[in-house]
Amino acid sequence: MKPLSRIVGAFGFFLLAVMHHNAHAIEIREVESSSGVKALLVEDYTLPLISFAYRFGGGTLQDPEGKAGTVRMMAALIDEGAGELDGISFRAKLEKLGIEFGFSNSNDFLAGRLRMLRSDRETGFGMLKLALTQPRFDDEDIERIRDAMRTGIIRSKTNPGSVAAVALRETLFGEHPY
Repeated sequence: MKPLSRIVGAFGFFLLAVMHHNAHAIEIREVESSSGVKALLVEDYTLPLISFAYRFGGGTLQDPEGKAGTVRMMAALIDEGAGELDGISFRAKLEKLGIEFGFSNSNDFLAGRLRMLRSDRETGFGMLKLALTQPRFDDEDIERIRDAMRTGIIRSKTNPGSVAAVALRETLFGEHPY
């Protein structure tokens, strides 16, 4: 056996042993809040982190006629300030604690994520609640996000991959949203 293949083989056995030693079954439980919200819960206490992902029905297919991009704009703006905190203060508070927070959208839903140290859960979940119940949508944030979205649209019209993807989708599916 060649020396390199011995090293690769030994490394492979080492990886299998480590993976087997650290492997554990992941239990996924369905939980329901007192208000009827259902969720899947996976608990793993090997790291002091909370990673929370969620989604709500109502994606871009819910945009009003003639107002394409409404849901996308909302997803981009919802973490740009809430309650008494303007966008700069809101983001500064998140960054100070290293809390990752954001929203995205698809045709069918609005999705979000929240990641934080377990010790910061009160603040993290409090800021999520604030963003969902008291978003600000300040004029300067709307204009900044609108400009960024326009720039992205202009870039996509000159990007060969984007142009090809649109052409393929239109050829295969026509006007169908999927």
